[in-house]
Amino acid sequence: MVRAIDAQQSIIQSGMVEKIQQVQQQNPDVQQRNIALNLSEEGRLLKATVKQSEQTEKAEIRDKEERESGRQSREQNSKDRAPVNEEGEFEGEGEHINIKV
Repeated sequence: MVRAIDAQQSIIQSGMVEKIQQVQQQNPDVQQRNIALNLSEEGRLLKATVKQSEQTEKAEIRDKEERESGRQSREQNSKDRAPVNEEGEFEGEGEHINIKV
């Protein structure tokens, strides 16, 4: 049999249980929104870094090609204008070692 005290205690605790259930139901929604926001932010950052690195690589390649073409034209000009010493060697020869790997 159910005693009167047990029923009264259940009715009193039902309000607290209802509040706890509401909090438990709302928290997963908040957590899911936070996780979704974090994932979208990470995805946006990943896309931005990929674009940035592609642009950086293209710029580095272009700069390297410009430097090489400038270096080749300077070397050609210096060879055309290199004066000769008394020993028959070109001035500036042997000052720099250009090693390509």
